[in-house]
Formats: sequence, C-alpha cells, structure tokens
Amino acid sequence: MRDDKDIRVLSLFWNFTVGGIAQYAALLEGVSEYAPISIRSISVLGPRHHANHALLNELNDKVIISRSGLLDVRWLKALRKELRVWRPDIVMSHGFNSHFMARICAVLSDKPFRPVCSYHGLYHPPTSARRLVAGVYNRFTEGYIRRRACSTIAVAEYCRDYLLGHGVDPGRVQVIHNGIPQVEKNILARGKLRSEWGVSQDEILVGVASRLDPVKGVEYLVNAFKGVAARNENVKLVLIGSGSLDENLRSRVTMHGLEDRVVFTGFRTDIADCLDAMDIFVLPSLAEYHSIGLLEAMRAGKAIIATNVGGNTESARHGQEALIVPPADSNAIEASLEKLIADKELRIRFGVKARERYLEEFTVNQMIKHSAEWFVNIAQQPIPCR
Repeated sequence: MRDDKDIRVLSLFWNFTVGGIAQYAALLEGVSEYAPISIRSISVLGPRHHANHALLNELNDKVIISRSGLLDVRWLKALRKELRVWRPDIVMSHGFNSHFMARICAVLSDKPFRPVCSYHGLYHPPTSARRLVAGVYNRFTEGYIRRRACSTIAVAEYCRDYLLGHGVDPGRVQVIHNGIPQVEKNILARGKLRSEWGVSQDEILVGVASRLDPVKGVEYLVNAFKGVAARNENVKLVLIGSGSLDENLRSRVTMHGLEDRVVFTGFRTDIADCLDAMDIFVLPSLAEYHSIGLLEAMRAGKAIIATNVGGNTESARHGQEALIVPPADSNAIEASLEKLIADKELRIRFGVKARERYLEEFTVNQMIKHSAEWFVNIAQQPIPCR
C-alpha cells in the first residue's frame, strides 16, 4: 500500500522485451527498502513482441496495457487514467519508445512531474530491416536526455562518456552500475544439465548466455570453436538463448561439422543453473554497455573471456578476472580458449577473482541503495527542472 508521503515514481516500458532493461525494472522496485519511494510500472504490450512475462510477473505494482496493433491508440486513454490516479512526482522512462511515452505523459498529466530516465546504451537493431530506424531511435534518445530529462542514470562510465560527448550536461548524468541479486547455488544443477546436454563430467564446457542477435557476436565464438574442437576432443560448446541469428548459427555449426559438439538450448530462464554447468564463459559481443550476462558469469565464479567493448572492462579486468579480446576477432577468442582449456589452475583463479569482484562491486543492494539516493535527490529538485 502506498503511503501518501512516499515519493511516487511512474516507471514506463514499451513492450518489456527480453533483455537487461526488464531485469533492471524488476530490481528497481527494491528502492522502497532504502527510502520512502513507491514505484508503479506501466508496460504497453504489442501483439508481436516477445515480452519477458516471467520478470513482468515479478513486479509488485504494475499496470499492463495491451494494444492490438499500430493503429490501436486506446493505450493513450489507459495511460491518462493511470496518471490521474497515481499522480507521480517522477516519471522514469527506459528506451526510445518509453521516452516518447514520457513526452505524452507531460501532455496528458494534470500534475507536473520530474522526467528522468535510465540509459543502457545505443539501440542496436536485431535485423537489417530495423537498421532504417536505429538512427532515429538513438538521436531521439540523445535529444530527450539532453533537453528533457532532469537526470539520467547511466549504467556504465562508458555510457556517461558517450552522452557527454553528445552534449549532455555532466551534472545531469549519474553512473550507477547494474547490480544483480545473489542466488543460492543449486548443487544438483551442474550434473543434471550436463547430462541433459550430453556433456560428460570430465569434458570442458564452453558457453554463452545471450540473445542470438548480430550485435552479440556469437558467430565469432562459433568460428573460434571450430579450431578449438579440432585440437581438443574433450571440449563442447553450449549456446543459451534465441534470436534472429538462430538458424544462421545452426547452419554454421553444421557447415563446420560440429553438430555433436555444440548444444543449442533455446531461450531459458534458469541462467544461474546453466552457468553452473559451464567451465568457461565467453561474451563475444560487438557492443555492450554494462552487461548483465557478464555479471551473472562473475557471480557464478566462471573463467571468462570477454570483448573489449563498452563497459565490459569496468566489470571484468584483463588478467585479473578475465581474458579481454578485441571484438569480431575469432582468432583472439580461439587463442584465449586454448589458454584456459590448457590451464585448469588459471580457470579456477579467474573464477574466484570474478566472484570476489562481483561481491565487492556489483550486488543488487549496492545498485538499489545508490538508486534510492538518486530518487530522493531528484524529488527535492524544483518543478520544472529547467
């Protein structure tokens, strides 16, 4: 139950699709444990988008507005109703469409509010057809943050630097790294999943948990694994996730003759268990900002190979918690895999250090505490903010 003295935050999402932003939303509700803040999440769901219903169901205070198609604008009436009922002090948006919703809220609301947002990085289109709109999405987002948002949470220093380079006032961007909750280890998961995937206990399992989209660079991992598999009979690869490149990657595996060495699991929600089943985690992304998948691998205490993009090195550092390689470089991934496969002690050391760094820097409690302080500070600012 909301207390009338609480800071009222309306958190906006368009489609609530699978990815880091959905996880971010589910965790953000925890700010109420640190300050008198109430968050209500509004998600407008279209008919053809793959919403993350598992995380959506975890939200404590949510409103789901469905739309039947592009021409269905009845969601505007539902949004206006929620604004008048909730009467938010702060409206927080996440991503291009949600920023657009926030601008509409400014017109529909009969009470002024402070617009803020989170910034998780550039929009990278999953298909060639979407490339036509990517520039529009990114320019609108940058303009909204520069001219409209009172303040923005950037999830990595890399993101903040990018925004400052595009004219955003440094005083209106705060870095709060993503954090993820600690999980209780399922001691049976490793054996169960490896058996399910046809991986024996003495084999070394390399893996990635990611959307199978071009920006994630998984094809470079598959190409690297071809040479690794030829020289190491005791190594297998597991690809956890789904996406636009699913069929392309399966064809690539078949072309390389690796059908019996590569496992496709499809989309899964038991990522912590899947990571426990791995020995080496590879993040071959061509672009990242502050990768939740990388944090999950650190939490699991895995030996890690990651590309030198975005905020990856803000999480795992080369030679300390991981081996860092250039993006789009299958040879570098292959060489790093060979190094970790040959040196069990190095794998163990990297895994221990990765978990230690997660516990020191990237737990959800740290993220939520800093976010709560940020909300309280925003609520004390005058309306309008500029």
